Amino acid sequence: MPGLSRKKKKREKVKMKKEQLAAKVRRSPSDCGSAEVQVAYLTAMILTLKEHLHMHPKDKVNLTHMMIATDRRTVLLKYLRNTRYDTFENTCKQLGIEYLPPPQYRRKITRRAAVKKEFRAMVG
Repeated sequence: MPGLSRKKKKREKVKMKKEQLAAKVRRSPSDCGSAEVQVAYLTAMILTLKEHLHMHPKDKVNLTHMMIATDRRTVLLKYLRNTRYDTFENTCKQLGIEYLPPPQYRRKITRRAAVKKEFRAMVG
């Protein structure tokens, strides 16, 4: 069947991309579980899903998978940033990741608070 061979080729291509990204940040040849390598694996998965979603924009299941992988990668990057900052910087640079830390505190402004603020501005 021609469909199966195409699927295998795509799987091999994804596997190669995953290994290439992991090789950039590996500490040793046998390293496969460190935070940097996990970030590389997740990055490969995210890039693959991004390509897929570009071709199939209505595929909500894979969109959900991509969002979950992105959140997992963010957690790992946050851990790396707090524990080994030099490794974090190197990993982001090697993989081409732009890390934006979340805001320290985000206050949800209710309608009542907005009206109150506007009233204070008018009075004061």
